Amino acid sequence: RFLPANRIRNCQFEDVVVAEGCSIFNSRVSNSIIGIRSILRNATLEDTLMMGADSYDPDPRREPIRLGVGRGSFIRRAIVDKNARIGENVRIENVEGHAEHDGNCGTPMSNYHVRDGIVIIPKNSVIPDGAVI
Repeated sequence: RFLPANRIRNCQFEDVVVAEGCSIFNSRVSNSIIGIRSILRNATLEDTLMMGADSYDPDPRREPIRLGVGRGSFIRRAIVDKNARIGENVRIENVEGHAEHDGNCGTPMSNYHVRDGIVIIPKNSVIPDGAVI
């Protein structure tokens, strides 16, 4: 793979591993792994594994929800599989304390699961703006 260097601006990292080709801006990430080609904009991740993406968006302006994690989103104790599109102001954490749960945020592509208290966002999921999981 020949990917561009990571672009990281105005971020706070604590115990983080970041793969190549990522763009992370104005975000706070702790105890997490950020996978290949991940994009975070004004987001907070805690205790999270973000798998990244298979490719970059060819034209991100054409998509209603861009690849990666949108502005103002908060993710805690989660696994975000590849090619996930998480909208703006989304809150992903096991607020209700489920050990096992299967849920949906309103559209067929916005399924999520909770296993052993960890929220799992499946591959190619689209989580709409303002969703709370």
